[in-house]
Amino acid sequence: MVIKNSIIYILNNTLIKAFNFLLLPFYTAFLTTEDYGTINLIVSFVSVASYIVAFSLHAYVIRFYVDIKNDREQVKRFFGTMIVFVFLSGVIFLGIVSLLNSYFIAWIFKDINFYPTLLIALVGLVFSCVYSIYQDILKGMENATKYSITSICYFFIQLGFIIYFVVGLDWGANGVLMASLIANFVCFIYLLIDLFHNNLITICIDRKMLKNGLKYSIPLLPHNISTHITSFVSKIFINNSFSLTSVGLFSLATQFGSITDMIQSSVNIAFRPWFYDQLNKREKNYKKSITELSDILIWAYGIIFLLIALFSQEALLLFTNESYYRAWTVVPLIIIPFSIKTMYYFYINVLLYHKNATKFIFIATLSSSMINILLSAIFIPILDMYGSALADLIAMVIRVGIIVALSMHFEDIGYKLSTFVFLILINVFFISAGLIFSYTTFMYEISLINIAYKIFVVMIYLIIAGINLKKHIKPLILKLREKRS
Repeated sequence: MVIKNSIIYILNNTLIKAFNFLLLPFYTAFLTTEDYGTINLIVSFVSVASYIVAFSLHAYVIRFYVDIKNDREQVKRFFGTMIVFVFLSGVIFLGIVSLLNSYFIAWIFKDINFYPTLLIALVGLVFSCVYSIYQDILKGMENATKYSITSICYFFIQLGFIIYFVVGLDWGANGVLMASLIANFVCFIYLLIDLFHNNLITICIDRKMLKNGLKYSIPLLPHNISTHITSFVSKIFINNSFSLTSVGLFSLATQFGSITDMIQSSVNIAFRPWFYDQLNKREKNYKKSITELSDILIWAYGIIFLLIALFSQEALLLFTNESYYRAWTVVPLIIIPFSIKTMYYFYINVLLYHKNATKFIFIATLSSSMINILLSAIFIPILDMYGSALADLIAMVIRVGIIVALSMHFEDIGYKLSTFVFLILINVFFISAGLIFSYTTFMYEISLINIAYKIFVVMIYLIIAGINLKKHIKPLILKLREKRS
């Protein structure tokens, strides 16, 4: 189930990311770098605000469903409570920000108008938060197929309205935000129909369930906010120190980093329910099963990191116009912190499983985020977007170190820290080796010689990965055959 759902999640998210990259010529043709910066600054704000609105209940939806999935009446009241509470919370948040809009413009959204730009985004936020809870319901139910279908439908609905508003009406950044609002509203209506049709919701607020949910999720709020707020604050610093154009270039570069994170989080969506189930059952050699599957995933991630870091240059030079070319130079620097984050995904699941451990997670995320913001304030005015990448790297090392220490305190799953560190260093080495000529000779041009060299570097890495994966995959195949027989 983990492998099957992982494949579905990855294919779904990769397909959407692929379409987004294919649309880069469209975006760069009809949106200025300033428009692109405006959209991404607001999107970063929405990412942070969504956790505030939902009180970080997303994690609780997945965790608690495992405990009550065999009791239909509890499931209905649980889903209803989550949906109703998050919707009401979103409406209240919309009202508060609208009343204080002048302060938000002065402190955060320099050169961006509240009406209509921010207002459109805020209304869309209300429906987006509820839709996110619905997506987590599907994840918790391990219904990867329906999750993927709804995600793809959402993407194409949004795309259709983007084309209408941006190309047809020439609304620029406002057109993209309006398209997102409409897509979220349509999905909001759909999720209500789907939950009622499948008898999975009772419109109510169960105080006990909500209290337990908030008790679990509120300690996660600083953690979840901090993982997004650093990117948001970095964009604010870049905008205030340079311009929305620089924000646009940095945002384009971070899309490549988000691909690596998307792949890891997609696999983790499928891995986490299986991981919880393994710890619940604690069958013979359950730790060995967990570590063997984890080792396979680590090597697979490394291949993806290397490919994206090496060939992001050609992708940007092919699919964007000249004003966006400089964005590729920061992509490899963004990829490296995400490769370090691999450790975080495996160890954080231990803390999320132990309900009494969630209240400690914020120690890692909040402290590293504060350090990240401090370093960004120092580095960005000097190094522009490269300063943000450097701050991310240092902060990620600190974050992962704390999470690993906390995880080991609650339960030792059998992960080998030395293996993680070794694979990260191997990955950084191959990324650095593969980009020697890109940074020194072919910075803004596509060279067949450079491409051939990169392919050679990738082939060497694949050989090493293949040798190491072979010893893990064979036992896994034998176990699957034994279960089938």
